[in-house]
Amino acid sequence: MAILASALFSACTSDTLYDIGGAAVGGLAGNILTDGDPIATAAGAGIGVLGSTLVRDQATKARVKSFNDGYNKGRSDAAKQQYWIQQNLQKDLADRENDTRVSYVPFVTPERKMADGTILESQTHYIRVEN
Repeated sequence: MAILASALFSACTSDTLYDIGGAAVGGLAGNILTDGDPIATAAGAGIGVLGSTLVRDQATKARVKSFNDGYNKGRSDAAKQQYWIQQNLQKDLADRENDTRVSYVPFVTPERKMADGTILESQTHYIRVEN
């Protein structure tokens, strides 16, 4: 008998075990409340299975809702994080532009004669330098 029971329960899912437990509790309650009436015992077992199924369904819905809430919170947090990264990058860029000092360094090209005889005059050029 013990071997048969262990084989039966090893093949069951946890949902089936909950239903069996609900049926046992409901059947026992129906049996005790009606002094052993077989119809009431069977009805109690059925009500126990129904109650077990309803409790399991509510727990599943709560888990799914909790998962979805967490998922949406994570998406929201990621969007906020991306927004603040962008804001800080733009602020840093503006700060760097304000801190940049621009100066111009002059250099002079001397007068020179080209191969075809053209003479180029001396010119002053400026190089922009950012510090």
